[in-house]
Amino acid sequence: MIAPSSPPPRLLALAALLSLAGAPLAAQAPEVLKTDPPSWWQGSTINPVRVMMRGKNLGGARLECGTLRCANVKVSETGTTVFADVTIPGGPTVKPGRYALAVVTTAGRDTAVFDVLPPLTRQGRFRGFDRNDVMYLLMPDRFANGDPANDDPGGAGLLDRTKGRYYHGGDLAGVQQRLGYLKELGATTLWMNPVYDNHDGLNRKETYDGQPITDYHGYGAVDFYDVDEHLGTVEGYRALVDSAHAKGLKVVMDMVANHTGPYHPWVADPPTPTWFHGTAERHLANTWQTWTLADPNASARMREGTLDGWFIDILPDLNQDDPEVRQYLIQNTLWWIGVTGLDGIRQDTWPYVPRTFWRDWMKAIKREFPTLKVVGEVFDGDATMTAFFQGGVPQFDGIDTGVDALFDFPLFYPLRSAFQEGGSVRGVAQMLARDRLYKDPSSFVTFLGLHDVPRFMGDARATLDGLKLAWTVLMTTRGTPLIYYGDEIGMPGGGDPDNRRDFPGGWVDDSRNAFEPTGRTPDEDQLFSHLQALTKLRAERADLRGETTETLLLTEQAWVYRRGNTLVAINNDTAVATLRVSLGLAGADLLGACATPEPQGDVVVLALPRRTGCVFPITAREVPGPALGVSGERRVIRAFPSRNVSSRHVEVWLPPGYGRDTAARYPVVYLQDGQNVFDPTTAFSGVDWAVDETMGRLIAERQVRPAIVVAIWNSSRRPQEYMATKAIPATDSAFTLGSELPPIVGRPLGDAYLRFLVMELKPFIDRTFRTRTGRDDTMLMGSSMGGIISLYALAEYPEVFGAAASLSTHWPAGDGALIDYLGRELPDAATHRVYLDRGTLTLDATYGEYQTRAEAAFRAKGYAAPRLQTRLFEGADHTERAWRQRVEIPLRFLLVP
Repeated sequence: MIAPSSPPPRLLALAALLSLAGAPLAAQAPEVLKTDPPSWWQGSTINPVRVMMRGKNLGGARLECGTLRCANVKVSETGTTVFADVTIPGGPTVKPGRYALAVVTTAGRDTAVFDVLPPLTRQGRFRGFDRNDVMYLLMPDRFANGDPANDDPGGAGLLDRTKGRYYHGGDLAGVQQRLGYLKELGATTLWMNPVYDNHDGLNRKETYDGQPITDYHGYGAVDFYDVDEHLGTVEGYRALVDSAHAKGLKVVMDMVANHTGPYHPWVADPPTPTWFHGTAERHLANTWQTWTLADPNASARMREGTLDGWFIDILPDLNQDDPEVRQYLIQNTLWWIGVTGLDGIRQDTWPYVPRTFWRDWMKAIKREFPTLKVVGEVFDGDATMTAFFQGGVPQFDGIDTGVDALFDFPLFYPLRSAFQEGGSVRGVAQMLARDRLYKDPSSFVTFLGLHDVPRFMGDARATLDGLKLAWTVLMTTRGTPLIYYGDEIGMPGGGDPDNRRDFPGGWVDDSRNAFEPTGRTPDEDQLFSHLQALTKLRAERADLRGETTETLLLTEQAWVYRRGNTLVAINNDTAVATLRVSLGLAGADLLGACATPEPQGDVVVLALPRRTGCVFPITAREVPGPALGVSGERRVIRAFPSRNVSSRHVEVWLPPGYGRDTAARYPVVYLQDGQNVFDPTTAFSGVDWAVDETMGRLIAERQVRPAIVVAIWNSSRRPQEYMATKAIPATDSAFTLGSELPPIVGRPLGDAYLRFLVMELKPFIDRTFRTRTGRDDTMLMGSSMGGIISLYALAEYPEVFGAAASLSTHWPAGDGALIDYLGRELPDAATHRVYLDRGTLTLDATYGEYQTRAEAAFRAKGYAAPRLQTRLFEGADHTERAWRQRVEIPLRFLLVP
């Protein structure tokens, strides 16, 4: 029996335990395991940065930040997360480098490292994407294996190319090694599936047929600030972006703001109590009812399952209404852009995130990187749903998310129906008719396939001809076309994961290499070449990228539409089609599959082989009136061959008396855009320059010297051939035609055109006709872009050409780049002469400031009257008719007696 004054047995037992331990248990020191973001750059629009530190024993922590300033510190109830606003002071106080953030508790301290970075230079980065681009989507794990060392990091046994849902070994190094292939195909923008770090183990939460999988696809993030170890490193990703930029390619990063992977550490220990919608044990399953978001009559409860539900009842749904989550996701987006130099973002599962978040997220992006573009995934074939989510218009909820682009799923389905399944083409044209619903239909990213749908050639009804035809439509309609890796060679594949097969040749032990023509089957190479020709054609013809679509003819299986000065004809039938279209004149098929359209009365007749698409340049939009004839003697040299440019017609006008006086020799005027010079039946607008009639009259009146006129027809590559190559920096892979016109993708070809003119055509003309071959008797003339190449020729070959007349010079090309070039390279004013003019209406109205600069550049080089003549024509516009009315003035200047 224990005496009443003795301690209770429980206290005696505790005292004994403490005696054995030697001392009371001590609190454990803090330990910081991870800091998000790990770095930030000076001069950012976000300062302070909200930093989140994860670790152990952080309860009651305070921060000591030294040179940096910390405020608004908050510690989670579990003692595993610390939030703090970290300010990077401006000025010389803080230089780029590593800085310590000390976490201090009563039990000790630990130090986190935070890097202050210099901002990346803007030149060549953050460029965005638009209708002038061609996007290429690839899955890094399935494209190419460039670094076998990361195939199975840690020996986790996740690599097995025989299993569709395991890692296969593709990586960022492999993509980097194949950038030249993308360039060869004609792609300008690379989009890869997410590269976030994913679970490095079997995913036993998401199973198929009872079997676990791996998260090779990248959509199951466990760390939003790192690259998956199977793919590479953050440094490797940055190197890939830099390499792409060096080749003129842009890079779009796939991001996921809706959810994490099921193995993310946050799932077991959320940084805040409301970090997710629910918990792993108790949450809503996503109901996929996205229509409720666009329905003003739907209740908040109806929308809840879509906005808050966990994808496939597995993927943890982030709560963007939590201020810490919101800031974390915004900063994570900016961090990836700021440290790698990205050009764009593809945002996954766009409808499943609150629109208020997207509004704030887009504003944050545009504040820091105003030229960067975002495309959102709205996986819905209903055009009204796509219209609801498109940026640029506040919807019934008063919110404009500001997103730049969306994927055109509404167009995807009729494209598949028509060309994969052999259905009617009416559905495609009729879906484009719904463009009236959209703020900007040209902003859409259009596609035939991607990683979430079966491949085009995975359907038993699909044919190579059908796929070629689908590519023709995709590359000649509005939007930014997308190529899903392998579809350029017709890779087969059903649903996920069969639609994610390895690209043949991406692994050293592959039996063939489809990256090279020799490794492709004849069908694959034919399809690749067809798509390559289309991307090239799209790059060359700005109207295929920027002009509106006008349907001229539509039947069940035939569709003819016009985009600017380009005619596209589609025959989806299994029989030859003969189509009659009300149009002026059209030239030869630019794809080489159809005969040149034949004019018949007030129509042109198109003969299209079975399941074929053809693209024709429009040479006259209306049927020309009766030919006025060509006065004088004209010789036509058809398809003059060249090693420098494509073949083209050349017309040579001979002055009166040329045949009688066989001893006389004549000066020569070389005129650009030759089909517009003599004959209204070939002139673009049905109005020619009447140079033949004007020259005949001026010669008879003795106002000009008798001369030979050589009219050189232009080609489909006119903007590139008429642009001054040396005026555009060698690093530029595109040049602008002006603020209101889409840019031209590719390098200028002016040097190649001048080699044709000087080394091929002029020697032929001098051998064939009685010419005066000297500099003072060799002149140039052209309008608009033809004026640019004429002035460029004068500067590049001053020993060949003595004078140039440039009407309505299109100075805005390259933002006045020719002016700066001429300021450096103009030939001697004592031996050369120049005529410049412009009107005041339409396109000419934009030339005033440029022409003033140009005239100043000429005068600075010593040009003055009479060797420099400049004229302004009030009320004149930018047309052949206007140039016809004043053509005698530059002719008198060039051929002054």
